[in-house]
Amino acid sequence: MALDDLLLWPASAREGLLRALAEASGLAAPSSPGAPTGALDDTLGVELRGFRISHDRLAPMVRSAGPAALSCFGPQGAGLIGVVGPADARGRVTLVGRDGTLHDVGADRVAGFLAQGIEAGHGPAVDGILDQAGLRGRARDEARGALLARRLKGAAMGGGVALRAAPDGAWRALWRDARVTSPLLGSVAATSLGAVLTLLGWRQVGQGALSGRLDAGWVVGWGLVMITGLAMGHLSGWLQGRAAIRMAASLKTLLFRGALRAGPDAWARDGVGGALARVQESQAIEDLATSGGLGTLLSLVDLAVAFWILGHAPLAPLWWLALVVVVGVMVLANLRHARLHEDWTEHRRHLTHMLVERIHGHRTRLTQAHPEHLHDGEDRALDGYLRASRSLDRLVVALGQIPALGFMLLGLGLLGGILWTGRHTPEGLAVSVGGLLWTQAVLARLGGQVAGLVAARTSWRQVAPLLSWARRRRPGPGRARDPKLQAGRGGPLLRARNLHYRYEGGPGILRGVDLTVHAGERVLLTGDSGSGKSTLVGLLAGMKRPGDGVLLAGGLDRGALGERGWRDMVVAAPQFHGNHLFEGSLLFNLLLGRSWPPDPDDVHEAERICRSLGLGPLLEVMPAGLHQTVGESGWQLSHGERSRVFLARALLQGSRLVILDESFGALDPERMLDCIRVAQEEAEALMVVAHP
Repeated sequence: MALDDLLLWPASAREGLLRALAEASGLAAPSSPGAPTGALDDTLGVELRGFRISHDRLAPMVRSAGPAALSCFGPQGAGLIGVVGPADARGRVTLVGRDGTLHDVGADRVAGFLAQGIEAGHGPAVDGILDQAGLRGRARDEARGALLARRLKGAAMGGGVALRAAPDGAWRALWRDARVTSPLLGSVAATSLGAVLTLLGWRQVGQGALSGRLDAGWVVGWGLVMITGLAMGHLSGWLQGRAAIRMAASLKTLLFRGALRAGPDAWARDGVGGALARVQESQAIEDLATSGGLGTLLSLVDLAVAFWILGHAPLAPLWWLALVVVVGVMVLANLRHARLHEDWTEHRRHLTHMLVERIHGHRTRLTQAHPEHLHDGEDRALDGYLRASRSLDRLVVALGQIPALGFMLLGLGLLGGILWTGRHTPEGLAVSVGGLLWTQAVLARLGGQVAGLVAARTSWRQVAPLLSWARRRRPGPGRARDPKLQAGRGGPLLRARNLHYRYEGGPGILRGVDLTVHAGERVLLTGDSGSGKSTLVGLLAGMKRPGDGVLLAGGLDRGALGERGWRDMVVAAPQFHGNHLFEGSLLFNLLLGRSWPPDPDDVHEAERICRSLGLGPLLEVMPAGLHQTVGESGWQLSHGERSRVFLARALLQGSRLVILDESFGALDPERMLDCIRVAQEEAEALMVVAHP
């Protein structure tokens, strides 16, 4: 069957293909006739990731990118191929047809089909070379492929869209998307099989020794079984490593997404030191949860084997009782460990926060603090941290030694009892000794691994906000493009009724705020420091969400307009400390929020606004003008120049209401009047926030 007969989707059916891929890959349930329609990521709970494909990376991409829609440009025109998942052991991938059916096709065949468009332009030249060389048959095909690969190495050939489980979706989908289940189950199976083979090997050699039939055949058989068990152990470790790497990558992605989705309020509340401490905890949970968690799971398998072995020893109920007692003591000790670790973590976070904040304000601190008391707070914090560390270290050392040592002592006592009573056989005594040694080794490993899990639990509580922010459903793009939902121009441009806002865990900042702004109006908002002016600006600009009340732009709320639609209505230039000049060209900083790369009209408008704000002399001085790199390692701008760049950035957004939060504080009176005049001319409605 030709791929373009059934499996090639037209470019216009892109959304239908993505929906079919989401259902075929299990990332979304099949849609029902009455299901709501809307943006794909909202209705199906998936995340779309675009990517580019080069010719030399095409074949690996086909094998590993699924579920994904891959672009195809061939003689029949542009189209899409839907790959449901990664290639199987035979090198075949599953494609979804236009009728929803699934077909297994060789990955190399799919890659060749996708590459035929770009290879068509180079095919005649390559064929001419091969004709001159007189190559025929298989040698010609191999040479043709090698020449085309050499000619097209690195050549871009479109791209694709990969479907991944959304972070705000079900954990089951995230787990499946990380592809952790297969190596994890394989590691458990290999560990179990290795334990069984090890037991069989020792059983074989033990029976041979006790029966007096330990000949060469018995030894060879024992050696083969033990080598196989050792191989299973190495296989289990390899699979465990693969599962850990995938779990760590998935967790790191979630934590990174949570850091990006966290609002400014969250980081402002933590401060620089608190944010650094939270990042350190995220690294700790990645290390401890992936290694300690998987290790504990495998040790529990070995512990189950220990129960089975001890069940075949003399006085089996007493052996079980000893093991239960030791495990119970371990559980109680780890409860104590959890409390000590939380106390130690709080001391460490406080110490990190304090040191970073004090280093950040080192000069101010030197001028305000008395030399004799300069380090009092640091000394107290260090003393508390050291006391917590000593208590925790003593318990951790005990947890690593006492369970195994305690069971060894109890086991020796039971062995003594067995020998004293004389009710034993050589086989029973051998099982008792083997079970004792096996269980002691398992408890020695398990003690350290459970301690790691306890530490991961404490770290988990510290990074829980990051994970909750990552899983917070992001606002949809809105439906403002629907003509019926276009923000109207007849009524107020912005209307706020009974707005309330409070920071998490803090007092209320705004209560019952009412505000109406019409097109053409110029509003001056004044108030004392800390009265909530900047908080109100964040609410109006969509950077914060009100706790209660109604906020409408053009008669529509943020849910209807979406983030992009709201920015078309309202834009704000935050205070100087909340605004940033990014490493890049001046033009890039000016046009943030608009399409990039810019067209000539965008560049012309940016230059016009800059010159009207008095930045013309700066453009003349900089060698590359608007394309000059600015920032920490680029051209250094003065405080006043930065303020005008921030003002120009806000005006260039083309929003109907422009809010300027103390944007003129760094300007001299004459320059400030010029900037106010430009802002009034460019903005349909203007709100200026200033101190009284």
